[in-house]
Amino acid sequence: MAKPITGMLAYIVAGRETRYGSVQLGALVRYYCSNASKHGTFFKSMFDICFYTRLSERFVNKANAALRSQGVLSWVEGNSFKKKANTYTLNLAKMQSFVEPARENAQVALIKKRLMDAARQQRRRDKIVTARRHASSQHGVTASQHGATFVTVPGACP
Repeated sequence: MAKPITGMLAYIVAGRETRYGSVQLGALVRYYCSNASKHGTFFKSMFDICFYTRLSERFVNKANAALRSQGVLSWVEGNSFKKKANTYTLNLAKMQSFVEPARENAQVALIKKRLMDAARQQRRRDKIVTARRHASSQHGVTASQHGATFVTVPGACP
């Protein structure tokens, strides 16, 4: 049995494997995970987070509130006068609880995509066969039977 992943790597794996509602939110969580210590804490100011992720302060505040409501992120605000950054803490157990459903959803989405691709390919094949039949009947070739090709002559009596 494999040993469970712990420490900083566990946060990076959980951040990478979890699917989020937007690309920006996923990037923000991966940034948090890449800066977390083995205990899940990291120290960043809002300016640093916005600067390195290239996200707006408004988006980061909304995302942090959403992550806090899900129990993934908590923080203690720093003091701007003393130039102390915020202390953020990631909840690894909560993040890992989102990973398995995300994998299952990804597998279901992949199966649906493959079924839709197969149906589209079948419609394309049917369309080609229909077009070939239509073109062959207009050009005089109606059918092949036992190696003989029957040709219809336009304007001739049947």
